[in-house]
Amino acid sequence: MDTLTALLAWIETRESLLSGIAAIIAVLGVLGFPIVSLTRRVRARGRASHDGTAAKSTAAPSRRPSVKSATIAIGIARFDAPTGHERDLGLARGLGSELGHALARLGDVRAVPLMTLGESAQSLDSLRNELQLQYLLTGSLQLAGARVRVLAQLVSVADGSQLWTRDYERDTADLFELQREIAGAIAREIGGELMHAEYSRMRLAGPESLDAWSLTVHSAHIVIERRGGVATWNEAIECARKAIVLAPGYASAHARLAALTAERMLFFASDDPARDFDEALAAADRAYQLASFDPYTLMNCGQAWSSCGERARARAALDKAVTLLPHDLLAWNFYWSHLSTWGTDDEVRAAENGLDRLLADHESHPLAPAWQGLRGMTRARHGDLEGARTDLQASFEAAPGFSIFGASLAALHAASGRPGDARRIIEQLGALGFRVTADYTQRLRSHAPAHPLAKVLDTYDRLWDVVGTPTA
Repeated sequence: MDTLTALLAWIETRESLLSGIAAIIAVLGVLGFPIVSLTRRVRARGRASHDGTAAKSTAAPSRRPSVKSATIAIGIARFDAPTGHERDLGLARGLGSELGHALARLGDVRAVPLMTLGESAQSLDSLRNELQLQYLLTGSLQLAGARVRVLAQLVSVADGSQLWTRDYERDTADLFELQREIAGAIAREIGGELMHAEYSRMRLAGPESLDAWSLTVHSAHIVIERRGGVATWNEAIECARKAIVLAPGYASAHARLAALTAERMLFFASDDPARDFDEALAAADRAYQLASFDPYTLMNCGQAWSSCGERARARAALDKAVTLLPHDLLAWNFYWSHLSTWGTDDEVRAAENGLDRLLADHESHPLAPAWQGLRGMTRARHGDLEGARTDLQASFEAAPGFSIFGASLAALHAASGRPGDARRIIEQLGALGFRVTADYTQRLRSHAPAHPLAKVLDTYDRLWDVVGTPTA
């Protein structure tokens, strides 16, 4: 009942939007490096609960973005059934209903059914000006024997341009399950396309014209879409700080700041990793006090806590996030990242299997290079060094800004007797401003010598032994 009450409260307030980021949280051991391992089993997501270490607050946020601004609005048009057969029309209507349900569980998306509206009400001008929609989901459905083919399209309401299209073919053994499966697949795919579209829209608008909600979303998209060097991380964090200035009580902005500063610390991008460590934990605590029920607050707090070694708090928050947002691939990204870093061997296997599915089904998603890098790290942990090297190399080439994977690739080369390759990668990371040095890891280790994170940082000691001990 508490979970239902919290969910209803979130739906009413619409506190935050998808703020994910492609930051994979930790430095896994490769080869014989020490690795922190837990004995906890994977719990059923629906039974997850917080461990109570963060205090709740009943104080209302002092300023919060309006519901209108804090949503991505998508109209769901009637899917065509060219045959006109009643069975096809009924399946198309059912698919439309399931799509509305699936998109609502994607995150802070306002899904507007258009199936009962007249054609004049579905003109782009009407959708844009009267219903305040940004995107339109439409398509067609056709049955042939025991197979059904669905063609889905995402259209920009601003100019009518087609942003994405994909077709799905399935067996029709269970029509209800068919509708749920296709609707879920479309919702998961659309998440990445919306990330592309919203990043482009906000970039063109300029940060000075964005409200707190938009700045918070943009802070995630900057890192994911650009995949650049240290300057990219700093710009993203500045966006989150501006969002907090505009709306000091906006939980998602504090949560994004927490995740970003924790990731900047672990990704060798901070000029003061100890400071970022402390700020990340403080921002996560503040966000959780403001909106412990909000799934985006939970997913970003979970990312920050996991990056800082707060394992129990992270796991509880991420369990809740993926339960509330089962179609949100960013939430699953953080979830698999946490298991990969802090989990048992069985949990790491589960994470690797989850990443296999993500890469097979969503290879064009903006986070695909991060998933590939994370899979490489899980493979290294299980001794598949060739597979690990292939994944980490592909990730580093596609997204050098996700520097943790480049540093892990360098560590793998160093441990495999390839110091030249290791030095080359560290030099490339240095050119982007990343501080992959012994001094960096030592400063962070000294800041919290008894902390679980310090043990993870030990994995880099052999890298410095092989390539030297860079300090600048």
